Amino acid sequence: MPNLKIWEGHVVDGRHISSFSCLVSLVIEYCPMLTAMPCLPVVQNLHIREGHAMLLNAYNERNYEMLGTEVCLKTLSISSCKDVVSLPREVVSCLSTSLQELKIDNCENLTSLSDGLRCLTVLKKLEISNCSQLASLPLLPDALQLLSIQNCEMMSFLPEVLQQAASLQELEIGGFFTLAVLPKWLGNLTSLKELHIWNCPSLMRLPEEVLHLPRLEKLYIYECLQLARRYEKDKGEDWDLISHIADVEIVSLKVLEG
Repeated sequence: MPNLKIWEGHVVDGRHISSFSCLVSLVIEYCPMLTAMPCLPVVQNLHIREGHAMLLNAYNERNYEMLGTEVCLKTLSISSCKDVVSLPREVVSCLSTSLQELKIDNCENLTSLSDGLRCLTVLKKLEISNCSQLASLPLLPDALQLLSIQNCEMMSFLPEVLQQAASLQELEIGGFFTLAVLPKWLGNLTSLKELHIWNCPSLMRLPEEVLHLPRLEKLYIYECLQLARRYEKDKGEDWDLISHIADVEIVSLKVLEG
């Protein structure tokens, strides 16, 4: 519905609230002119694709306080929304005790995440991909278990805030074309169980601090030619350094063709 501008629910205490009292999952797609929607107190999963940034303003603490209800949103996915340049602090604050997963993809004008991101106290998964203007990350929530950063062109190195993510169990990085070395401080992520690296052609080797992480169980390397050659099973010069890891998967078409 490309021409839809306003979605109004019924009015409670001067606030618009969704008439769908049992609505748990909601997908809003291809509504670029829709700038307002009612409060969604029971929605747990929301996906906005090619929508307006102002839709996020439905998540405002004052609205929910007036209604005397709590936010239930657990998963928020935002994709291909050109108007999104940052996450409003008010929205992050409203979702502080409910949001468990946040996914942002192909938001070409996103330049920053909210400085208040750390207040998302139950956020376990953060996935960011194809956001070409995003150059850094703010402090991350203490509960974060999975972080995925892919194809963010302005982010040429791993943000140092990562080293404070003590609960992180899975890290995925991809599309860091100029990244030549991983920082040694990744060795501080002692809870890390899985490391996924793909399409980082300049990456030459993995630091020993990473290879000696006490809980690292899975190492996945895809389309990283230098790494594939160095750590190729039984053939690479440094295979012995990773052979103790329970699950190692290395795929490179160029190595296979060679």
